[in-house]
Amino acid sequence: MRLRIVFLAIPTFVVSGCAPRGHDGSTIRIGIAADLKRPNMQTVLRGAQLAIDQLNSEGAGNRFELAKPPEKATGAVDIAAAFRDDPSVVAVVGPADSRSSREAAPIYSDEDGGGQHALAAVSPTSTSISLTGLSSWLFRVCPSDAASSRAAARYVLDSLGLKRASIMYRNDSYGRGWSAAFTEAFSAGGGIVLEKNPHFADMNDWRAYAGIIKLTSPQIVLFPGSPADLAGFVRSLRAINADTPILGGDAISELEAQAREFAGVRYVAFFQSSRAESPAAKAFVAAFMKKYGVMPEQRSALAYDATMLIGRAALDGNPTRASVRDYLASIGSSRDAANGVTGRIAFDPQHDVVDKPIVIATVGK
Repeated sequence: MRLRIVFLAIPTFVVSGCAPRGHDGSTIRIGIAADLKRPNMQTVLRGAQLAIDQLNSEGAGNRFELAKPPEKATGAVDIAAAFRDDPSVVAVVGPADSRSSREAAPIYSDEDGGGQHALAAVSPTSTSISLTGLSSWLFRVCPSDAASSRAAARYVLDSLGLKRASIMYRNDSYGRGWSAAFTEAFSAGGGIVLEKNPHFADMNDWRAYAGIIKLTSPQIVLFPGSPADLAGFVRSLRAINADTPILGGDAISELEAQAREFAGVRYVAFFQSSRAESPAAKAFVAAFMKKYGVMPEQRSALAYDATMLIGRAALDGNPTRASVRDYLASIGSSRDAANGVTGRIAFDPQHDVVDKPIVIATVGK
């Protein structure tokens, strides 16, 4: 059984009952808070730019523009400071990873300046549990690792019918948080976690870890870590003829680019263009492919949704930083939920997205 994502139409990304206002012909600039020198950030940039194109095509009277980080800005804090100090930017899409979100949160909330120059940051892909409630100016449109790990536990128990699992987790806040949440949900459902083995990022030798798995014989291995580390782990397992199923976090979607080698590896996903079935989902995929010549992956879709949220907020009255933040904070409470490409978007009081569709995907399928 597969958890299923609900895809919704690009042209109808709206918050119900809230007609856009403030069509005065001005330019509204939305920042992209990501290190665009990193190749994997191009997927985030593409999704945001497609949303800017969509907003401009609707003819609402305002022109939207995507503001990129200045060349001299290096690192999440420098990028955040540059956007905070640029009064033409109403809000930012990003940061695109949890560490950057955590480091930059005080800058976006302008703690040193008493909040006078604060601006909202809407992250497409920062999933860490540690971000929950961190800042009143930080939002995210992706489910947290707590939600993802609980979904993974239900999938292993209910869909795969497996009861014995091992966890190979990256020894940082992401890996520890993911591992703890999975263990709690898995144990509550009658599952047994045989062992939890921490590892450091960018390890070169995975033979000992592969040997542990062959010795203890779990029915599945959970791997909250990076795509590069999982690749090394899988290769070491196969070198000793161990074929234990593996389920990783959302970052493992990057291995789709090496689908022939890593076919069969499962991972948590928030959007799958290859399984777009509804007309709305197909419209998003078609628009992305027409512009870029490749299929969109989940980071592109999430960045699209984050950008569209900010755009809709900016059109609702005067596009000030405070009004944009207040609009975002009201989605799902005093304002109806938004219909995004990646599903329903509503924020809880801590600005985590709630009831977001999660799917367990398989590399190569």
